[in-house]
Amino acid sequence: MPLTVVQFWEQERDVYAQEQAAAQADMAAAQTARSTAKTALTADTASFSNVSAQIQAARAQLATTAVPADVSALNTHIRDLIVQQRSLQGAVLDDHDDAASAQADLDSAAATLARAAARLGNAETQLAAAQAEEQQRASIATSLSTAPLDALQTDAGALLTSGTKTNADSAVTTSIPAELVAIASL
Repeated sequence: MPLTVVQFWEQERDVYAQEQAAAQADMAAAQTARSTAKTALTADTASFSNVSAQIQAARAQLATTAVPADVSALNTHIRDLIVQQRSLQGAVLDDHDDAASAQADLDSAAATLARAAARLGNAETQLAAAQAEEQQRASIATSLSTAPLDALQTDAGALLTSGTKTNADSAVTTSIPAELVAIASL
């Protein structure tokens, strides 16, 4: 538990520095996840395009084939390619969702990092101000403990017991009416 303002802001700075480090780690993980999702999307999109090209080539071959056995084999091959294409189409859609989710995580991590950096900057500014105030207080305490201020209380006590106070008290009572002194002392 902090005992001084400086200790409080040092503690806050340390907490926000840890928060910033965690946010940076989260951001790095989100960047990796987004990169992985984009790589998978690119690979699946290329596979989808390749299968689509194979389907087009098989259909073109089917259009020129006259042998019934070849037509049946091409139809089966085209069917299998279409099944594969549909599967890849689902994978591409899943990859789009994964990439969008990874981008949202990255945006969230970036916002968290920005907040942590702002909080850390504020804590460091407050810490610097508190340290300056602490230094000013120490300087004032030092100046109050040096001459002539260090003997001020002793000098005041000596003055109260000296003849100067007695003479001043008697001058007040002789020069100022007692009713006025009574009113002033209320």
